[in-house]
Amino acid sequence: MIRAGGLAGTLLACALAGCAGPRTLTEPTAPGGCPESLRQGVRITASQSQVAIPDGVRVPSGAVPLIAGVGRRILLAIDLSPGLPRVRILSSSLEMLTFGGTLAGWARVVAPPAATGRQSIQASEGFLRLAPFLPGKRLEPYTETLDVVVIPGGARLAAMALRPGRMWDASGRPTPPDDLGVVLAPILHLKVLDVVAATARLEFTALHRSRPHERWQCSIESDFQLVDHRAALPNLWVLQRAGLTGSNQPAVALYDPTVGAIPAVFRDPATASGFARWLRETHAARVGKYEIGFTSKQSATGFQRASDDGAGELSVQNLVSADRLGA
Repeated sequence: MIRAGGLAGTLLACALAGCAGPRTLTEPTAPGGCPESLRQGVRITASQSQVAIPDGVRVPSGAVPLIAGVGRRILLAIDLSPGLPRVRILSSSLEMLTFGGTLAGWARVVAPPAATGRQSIQASEGFLRLAPFLPGKRLEPYTETLDVVVIPGGARLAAMALRPGRMWDASGRPTPPDDLGVVLAPILHLKVLDVVAATARLEFTALHRSRPHERWQCSIESDFQLVDHRAALPNLWVLQRAGLTGSNQPAVALYDPTVGAIPAVFRDPATASGFARWLRETHAARVGKYEIGFTSKQSATGFQRASDDGAGELSVQNLVSADRLGA
């Protein structure tokens, strides 16, 4: 039990000598808005170039392969203006959002090599995240390179990819048309191709080195083109009459009365060129069970037989839409 006089004496002593009150907290407060100096002084830039899609990386499409993936190497650079506040980086991340296309769910860091051991990568259809992005505790210029596979947006269209057997023997003589086997495999490609854009967003939490009670949350963005229209063209090829190439022109096709006209689509230009040479050397009107001719919008069957001299001179062209197949 405390006497009133004792309590009064204690209060008087505190008033005269001073008593220790609650300790002042020096921990950082909740993150505040990003200072103008950081918003204007930290810049993120992104550039891209074409890169081959690694073996084993497949565009997700189910049982039928989608021939639409575009390999892209992205260079991300963080630049700083002089005179920025001295800050300590507590956390950082880099996010990339795509528009007009999606990612194939695969990404890898190319440079610097040390980044692969310290970063986590999340890649989904339209979103990629690297964390932590900045390598150290100091805010410094930084550059990182990564590879992604982009799927341009567009309407999917079914086709049959043609793979011929061995077209010449060891002495260079063409395989007879009745002996040449062909394999037709179902594929999907995009009828309408979109340009793919992206936004790169750097987010970081910074602590003022001289005033540790100040903590800032910053977000810096930059927009760039990820895939242009020409780069989005699928790696699929057709054969057209030399001098009559372009949209809506007939393309080489196979015909079976039970299934109709099958435009000859090739997975690479070398195979297409080889098949054109084989047709030129053999003047073939048939291959296996199929007739050889051209797509035709005027014919009820969608097919026009080749002349008695064969298909003639042919040109390898990239497949950009069903119009090119005379559909």
